[in-house]
Amino acid sequence: MGKTREKEFEYELTHQDRIRERIHTHPAPDADWTYALQLECLFGDKWHAVIRYDDAHGRPHIDELHPDGRKNKRWLPYKGRHQSISEARSALMNNFERQRERYQKELQEYEQSPGN
Repeated sequence: MGKTREKEFEYELTHQDRIRERIHTHPAPDADWTYALQLECLFGDKWHAVIRYDDAHGRPHIDELHPDGRKNKRWLPYKGRHQSISEARSALMNNFERQRERYQKELQEYEQSPGN
């Protein structure tokens, strides 16, 4: 049996915001595959993962990521992978500014908290 293959794409939204899309294909007889789409934002000189849509754990969901390492998981209805990817891409493109602002505010609070 062959190795899992990954295809990766980047969509630049601005010079400080991008969407990273990964498709993992599994060389099994049923050719199963999984996806992840993630908004990444540049703060200072470091790229941060801000929000991710994927179907790990066997079901589509959103992971809202936080600077302190926490994740808020929200399960999504299953609509088929192609539809889920299309909706995730659209949601990221339409809401990246709001997500960037949320994360930036949390990052500033996190960096000002004692011990960081």
